[in-house]
Amino acid sequence: MYSKTLIPFFKKIVILFAGVLNQIRRLTSKKIYNKKYFFIVMLHDVAKSEIKKCEETISKLQNEFGFIDPQYFSNLINDDKKINNNLLLTFDDGFISNYIVAKHILEPLGIKAIFFIPTGFIDCKSNEEQEEFIYKNIYNGKSSSSLSKIDKIALSWSQIYELLDMGHTIGSHTINHYRLSEIDDINILKEEIISSGDYLEKKLNIKINHFAYPFGEINSINKKALDIAKNRYKYIHSGIRGANIVGTNSSIIFREAINVTDHYNYNKFVITGGLSNYYYKAQKILREFDST
Repeated sequence: MYSKTLIPFFKKIVILFAGVLNQIRRLTSKKIYNKKYFFIVMLHDVAKSEIKKCEETISKLQNEFGFIDPQYFSNLINDDKKINNNLLLTFDDGFISNYIVAKHILEPLGIKAIFFIPTGFIDCKSNEEQEEFIYKNIYNGKSSSSLSKIDKIALSWSQIYELLDMGHTIGSHTINHYRLSEIDDINILKEEIISSGDYLEKKLNIKINHFAYPFGEINSINKKALDIAKNRYKYIHSGIRGANIVGTNSSIIFREAINVTDHYNYNKFVITGGLSNYYYKAQKILREFDST
């Protein structure tokens, strides 16, 4: 991991030498642009002021790499076949901006995504409750001042139904967006992991096969939570960076988080695995959890 002071400098270097770096990686890495590998893009809330930048980023990625339809996802994991596109798009946390992006950006481009929903956020009774949920559970007690009042709104159930009508996929993101590794009570873990998916299935009348860890880094994941999730869901999405290999039949999924306000060349570098090697220890730990 990079320190906060080094990250801006590193981004500038990547942007400055993006063309050279990507050409070198084309020639030397088997994972980049390889039809046996694909990467998953992870977005969260997109502020109203960032919508235009989000559209530019997604459009460029669509033109350069193409996006996989989530309905085709299981075929890639379970079958050893080549693919034409290298990216899958996901959104975490259930902000109203997810719907806005889906309606006004993804729909015209024909892109389908997976939306991971924390049901407790959606069921908040007022804007004040939603804002409190964001502060305590999603932002982990830190300020959400970067979001305007209108950004601090959850998806409604009617908007989630509309996402389904548009052909998107819904996944569980627990009930309360707790850091699961900090929960010792097995009953609470099961409630957060299992009951959230069961509730979504009953509410939406669909099968819920995808689950994403809140926060998603290795410190938020432990074997106990993973075992519970594996017994309920086919696919477990982490926030750990890395390539996903076609045909592995793995329930463990790696994702590349980006910020749409970053320069496209930097996001391209990240999305195609530019930082993945720095997460090899986390990848190894997660695979050990999965295999024991």
